[in-house]
Amino acid sequence: EKDSEGDGDFEDCDSESVVLADYKQWQEEEGYWIGDYSFYKSDGTPFISTNWNYRYDSYKGFITGNVKGNAYRQRNVFLYPPQFADVCAERGDQVWGEGRCGKNGNSKIFAADQKATTCSTNPEKEGDISGPFRGIFDTTTELVG
Repeated sequence: EKDSEGDGDFEDCDSESVVLADYKQWQEEEGYWIGDYSFYKSDGTPFISTNWNYRYDSYKGFITGNVKGNAYRQRNVFLYPPQFADVCAERGDQVWGEGRCGKNGNSKIFAADQKATTCSTNPEKEGDISGPFRGIFDTTTELVG
């Protein structure tokens, strides 16, 4: 049977039989990371959200990743510092939950659960996974290199 992805002579395989730990890139995604993060736009200025009035120029984060069989699980916790007072004055005292703009920070929690949902013996597609991000939209992760 030919690969349904239209890859010519490559045969299909069973996505449930994929073992992500067989791929070096996925082996290196297992563990815990604590770090300082920043999110900047292409012009070099910090990203500013229209509905999240907290700073992206310097925030803290904790990420954990785990590979099991054909599945990858990632959890992220990000801690944002209080907004600058001048931005609060310009945008208003908008906060999520309790607290005051310019005085209190906030946190976000993200979850991503992906697994190999398609399978190919084509080396260009081996180890690719897909699945929901935050339960909102589907994502695909393709191994490169």
